[in-house]
Amino acid sequence: MKFTIYVPDDLWNRVREHGEGRNPSQVVQHALRLMTAGPTFRSVAKTPPFDLSEIAAKKAAEAQSMYEDAYSQCLDVVEFWPFEALDWLAQRDFELSTLPTEDLGRDDPEYVEFMLPDDLEHVYAPFDLGHDLREIGWGFRGELFELGLRQALRDVWQAALSAALSDPRPEVEADDEDDRGSAQPTPRAKAPNKRLEVVKPPRDGQADN
Repeated sequence: MKFTIYVPDDLWNRVREHGEGRNPSQVVQHALRLMTAGPTFRSVAKTPPFDLSEIAAKKAAEAQSMYEDAYSQCLDVVEFWPFEALDWLAQRDFELSTLPTEDLGRDDPEYVEFMLPDDLEHVYAPFDLGHDLREIGWGFRGELFELGLRQALRDVWQAALSAALSDPRPEVEADDEDDRGSAQPTPRAKAPNKRLEVVKPPRDGQADN
């Protein structure tokens, strides 16, 4: 079969550069064979004719470095968070998008706060958690960085929970051998109720009043 075809000049120039010495008829025949090859053609068409192993290895090293940087920085931040804050995030599968972008007031029905057991003068709210993470790169360093943050949070929570649940309970000593089976721990005196005035820790750059 003979027929006339029209090919744009720029396309034909590229064909001539990569035609491997084929004449126009051979070029068209080769293209038609690839087109009618079905899935084979689609596979060939989508596979770039380059060796990507070297650049892929380079980018993989960069990706690993970014992930480890996020993980390490998150550990430095979470060291100062109350465990209750981690537990709150665990209920949300450590989805950082659930952290509010605005500081909710105590009158807001969704407001929660977390207190450190050894520092009753300062509290953390979900907004503060997000603020800490934004300061180390969350929100602008990409998805992989966020994955590193989430994994660090999850690992710390799981490690703390595992350690807490695996610790044996202290044994209770009875007054005499006959009472060992029914000994009960001595109840601790209740601490007097005291209303605490809690203040949030100052942000970086803000002077203490």
